[in-house]
Amino acid sequence: MRANDQGAFWTSEVATMLGVQPITVRTWCLKLEALGMTFPRDRNDKRAFTQEHVGMFRFLQSLTQEKKLKLDEAIAATVERFANSRRSDEKVITGLEISVQENAVEARYDALFASHQALLEELQETKKTQQEILLKLDQQAERQAERDQALMATMRELMEQRRSEAEQKKSIFGRIFGK
Repeated sequence: MRANDQGAFWTSEVATMLGVQPITVRTWCLKLEALGMTFPRDRNDKRAFTQEHVGMFRFLQSLTQEKKLKLDEAIAATVERFANSRRSDEKVITGLEISVQENAVEARYDALFASHQALLEELQETKKTQQEILLKLDQQAERQAERDQALMATMRELMEQRRSEAEQKKSIFGRIFGK
């Protein structure tokens, strides 16, 4: 992923260009930084590199692979060779730092926007879930009302049946006892 239009690259991109692992580029950076070299960073503390940095890494790589120098010797030679050009490129690096910071702000905005969208979607899901729960409650209330009506009808029938039985008992006793 390109950091900006000025040709800045992230660690993994530089590693791919050089055919090494990202940890190798990070190790080189730490050793170079220990000797005073600087690399612009974004808000997440990720390093960004210019095409000149890539050239410097290619030089360092050739010293270790082709010239068979030890890493610390190759780092020292790289700093010695590129320290002067680093000073002349400070304006470019400062511009790159600003650009990387702007990209970080854009990335933060994008992340916040995505988070906002996710919250809206979650809110919609919650609203949908609430509506489903209310619908289920309404259905349960309807079923309960139907059960209550059926129970009341059964109770009326039982009461009517008892009245009827009581009247039949009265009429039987009345006939027997003459009342």
